[in-house]
Amino acid sequence: MRRYKFNDEAARTWLAEIISKTRDGNQQEDEYDDLPSVGPAWNPLEEPGGEDDVFLLVRAAQEAGVLSGPPGAELDFEFTDDTDGGYYRFLLELARPARLKLASYAEEWRKLVTRDACGADAALEILREAEITANQMLRQLVEFIDAGGLRSPADDQAPQASRSEAAARLDARLDSLGTLRADADQQIALISLLAIGQILHQNCPLAATVVLEWSDQGPYLTAVTLLDNDNQPLDPPETDDALHAIEPYCANLGEDNEPTWGAYIQPGTDHGQPLLLRVTSTGDISEPAAGPTRITYGAATLTRYLADAGSPASDMYVLDLFGLRVLVRLRDDGTFIHIDTQDSAQPPLMPLAVEVNNGGESTYA
Repeated sequence: MRRYKFNDEAARTWLAEIISKTRDGNQQEDEYDDLPSVGPAWNPLEEPGGEDDVFLLVRAAQEAGVLSGPPGAELDFEFTDDTDGGYYRFLLELARPARLKLASYAEEWRKLVTRDACGADAALEILREAEITANQMLRQLVEFIDAGGLRSPADDQAPQASRSEAAARLDARLDSLGTLRADADQQIALISLLAIGQILHQNCPLAATVVLEWSDQGPYLTAVTLLDNDNQPLDPPETDDALHAIEPYCANLGEDNEPTWGAYIQPGTDHGQPLLLRVTSTGDISEPAAGPTRITYGAATLTRYLADAGSPASDMYVLDLFGLRVLVRLRDDGTFIHIDTQDSAQPPLMPLAVEVNNGGESTYA
């Protein structure tokens, strides 16, 4: 497997340009929004919001090509605050041959760079550690597979298998790992929801709703504020400890397990839109009493509308895909399916061919 490579010389030139723009105040907001604010005296341990700059530094270094890895690999930096100054880790996501996310061991935030490092020297220390840590994670993954960490009894019965058979077994192992990971993601989401409810019940019993949003440090949720039964924000002195306590559990609610936690959060899961998690007086998590729940997977969006007076027999599910809107719900006299070709911003490819139980296609122009 190809390793991560850090180009020290190219990085120095790249960082000099960033430092020059930061020092001279020449950064244009729309052009350099994704670049870290690294100046001549920059040290993330001493700067307010330094962890955000480190996240941007690692991302931007890969986009600039000074830190490069295997095809389909992406390295991220994650910071978690706590009462002892916080800790950090690197996250490595592999898109192929199957999606997999690896995490490094957590390190104390104060150990990220040396205290007297500043400017380009501090940034170079971080990027060198990023390269070393990413390669450690890749090496551990390869060693795990080579050591038979995913071996099945059939592997030991066929030691002379051909290369194609070995590749097929590896694919099967990856599929099995993907299934285990999906099951674990579901359990993590459900347990995290329960933990959020119980923590609020103990630490902030007046809280009836958690307002969440997508974190700017990764594809997971973060808590913004707490509301009372009248949907009024609770004062910070009452909520600071509770928000801090539930934050690690909110971070467990991400894109990978969105289909699980999405059923409990309203008005949906559109990025940039505030999300609401309802908590009962006993600390339980309740499903939304009203409003649609949306789950996005690839190009498809599935919206669930709870049963009401207009659709009393069942919840209604609407699938938006390829310019089509497919509505499915139960009625007293059976199941109703409606296909709309006119409500989407992008028109579907017509004609539309529909078939039920292999009974022949009906074509609609």
